[in-house]
Amino acid sequence: MKILTIHWGSNGGGPKYALDMAQALSKTPDVELHVSYSEYADNAQEWWTLSRLRHSVLTYRSNIDFLMGAPRLLKNIITLRKYIKVNNIMTVYSPMLSIWQSLSLPLWLPRDVYYISTIHDAQSHPGDSKFLARRCQARELRRADRIVVLSEHVRMELLEKNASHNISVVPMGVDAAVGSNRTLPFGTIYIGFFGRILAYKGIELFADAISELSDRGHDIKGLVYGAGTVSDNVRQRGGKNVEWNIRWIEKSEIESIFESFDLVLLPYIEASQSGVISIACRYGVPQVVTPIGGLSEQIEQTRSGIVAKLLNATSLADSIEDVISNRELYEELSLRSCAAGQGEYSWQRAAEKLVEIVSAPSDRT
Repeated sequence: MKILTIHWGSNGGGPKYALDMAQALSKTPDVELHVSYSEYADNAQEWWTLSRLRHSVLTYRSNIDFLMGAPRLLKNIITLRKYIKVNNIMTVYSPMLSIWQSLSLPLWLPRDVYYISTIHDAQSHPGDSKFLARRCQARELRRADRIVVLSEHVRMELLEKNASHNISVVPMGVDAAVGSNRTLPFGTIYIGFFGRILAYKGIELFADAISELSDRGHDIKGLVYGAGTVSDNVRQRGGKNVEWNIRWIEKSEIESIFESFDLVLLPYIEASQSGVISIACRYGVPQVVTPIGGLSEQIEQTRSGIVAKLLNATSLADSIEDVISNRELYEELSLRSCAAGQGEYSWQRAAEKLVEIVSAPSDRT
C-alpha cells in the first residue's frame, strides 16, 4: 500500500504531529511510505532521514515571502503532481492543514487519488480566527474522501455543522516514555505551562491558580515557556510565583523544560486536543486540565492526569492541590504517563488505525 504523507508547515505542532504519524506509518507492515514536506520545517532533517521516497518543497519564511512566492508554489504543485503519477500513488494523507498545501490542493491532486484530511479543530479557537485558515479547512472538507479527527468532541462538532463526509476518530498518539517515572519532590513544586500563548490557552487562569495555591501556603512556582504576549495585568496576577519565559522555544530545549516541571497545567478555555499532553507523558509528568473540548477525552485515554471540575482558577487550584498533597496519587499518575505511549494510544496504534481506514473497501466504492 503506497501512502503519501504531506505537510508543508514549517514549525510548531503541525510538523511534529505529521512526523510522528509518518514515523509510525513507516513501521507499519505492507505500507510503502512517501513523504512531502517543507525544507523550511524545523524537523526537515528528520523528514529527510525518514524516507528515501520523498518530495521536498520550498515554502515561505515570512508574510512577504508568502505573497511573492506564487512561482515557487506553482513549481511545487507541478512537481508534486508529477511525483504522484510517476510513483503510482493512490492515497494521499494530510496529518494537518497547511496554507499553501490546502489552498492549492484541488489544483494538483488527481481526482482518482483517495484523499484523507485530518481536521484538528472544527471551529476557530477564541482569539485565533483567521480567514486563510478557514478557507483551508473549507477546501479540505470539499476535496477529502475521508476526514480524520483526533477526538469524539471534534467529530460531533463537525456533524453539527452538517459535514457530509465520512469521519473517523484516530486519537492523537502519545510519545513513548524516556526514563523512569517521577516522585513528588519535598521542596518547591514546579507547575509548568508550555506552548504558544494564545487567547484560548487561558494563561490568566494559570496565573490565578498559581497565586491561589501560594495563598493557601503551598511552596509552589509557575514556569511558563512559550511565544506570545502576556499583559502586565496577568503578570501582576501571577506575582513573584510565576517565572515568565516568553519567547520562541527551540526543539532542543523541550527535554530540559519538561524535566524542570513537576506537573503540567493546561488551563485552556477551549480545546479540541493538545499535543502538550503527549509530550508530558513522554517525560512522566502528570497533568491537570480544564473540563473542556477533547482534553477530558485525552486524560480519560491516558489516565495520566486530573480533569478539574469547573472552568475556573479555584477548581484548577483544587485539582493541583489534590495531586501535590497525595504522594501515592502523584506517583501513580506519573507511572500512567510513562505507560500511555504503549498499546492502544501509541503512535503506532494511531498509524494502524489510519491504515485500517485506507484499507476499508467501502470507502473506495
